[in-house]
Amino acid sequence: AVLGLELAGAWSVELSADVRNAATAAIEASAGRYLAPPEAFQIHVVDTEAAAHDMGRALLACPGAILGFDAEWTSQGSPPCLLQVSTLEAAFLVDLPALGSSEALASALEGAFCDPCIVKVGFGGFEDLGKIGGGFPRLARACGVAPNRPGARDNGVVDLQLLEVERRIKEEGASKKHAREKLSLSSLAEQFLGLPLDKSLQLCDWGRRPISAAQARYAALDAYAPAKIYAQAFAAAPP
Repeated sequence: AVLGLELAGAWSVELSADVRNAATAAIEASAGRYLAPPEAFQIHVVDTEAAAHDMGRALLACPGAILGFDAEWTSQGSPPCLLQVSTLEAAFLVDLPALGSSEALASALEGAFCDPCIVKVGFGGFEDLGKIGGGFPRLARACGVAPNRPGARDNGVVDLQLLEVERRIKEEGASKKHAREKLSLSSLAEQFLGLPLDKSLQLCDWGRRPISAAQARYAALDAYAPAKIYAQAFAAAPP
């Protein structure tokens, strides 16, 4: 239902009131089945240099020194068009086509992503950072870091996927192959936070501007969930 409404908006398809009402009712009925952000959680769209400066200050003051991050694409092989960075209290949705060459954005990201005292958590995050750094060279310093140990890099970037594989091997005796089975950010959210993520907008048009409220919520949760899972399940684990 969510994707149907998004596609109708993207393609300028006029929906009847009955169809729109039915889709809205279906969305409301499914709300309790998926992970939601905290009630006071804020979502900020970062598409100006002033907003990038504000984001930079907020990231350096993040609670618990933990950030989650993710990225969205319009299609495979294209540069990412959205970078999401989240504290446990707020998410920042960065418009990469608008700011990817911006000194203000580079400075804001470098302040947090190059600080080893701030943990940056993604799911498959090394690949995300590599694609962002490759598509937007001005951001390469914030994204380009070298491996240090399984699941982490020496500037504090952590891959939740690798950490969970390592945990399953050590604690459950799983083989490396079996440790990777049925492993997704949504499954980890359900395992550690009690509810899965709603992935219905995974294939929507992430290049459309402005992004919709539903897209903003989806994107924010994809960055919030890694930070929350890490804080709850992995932060106290030994390196």
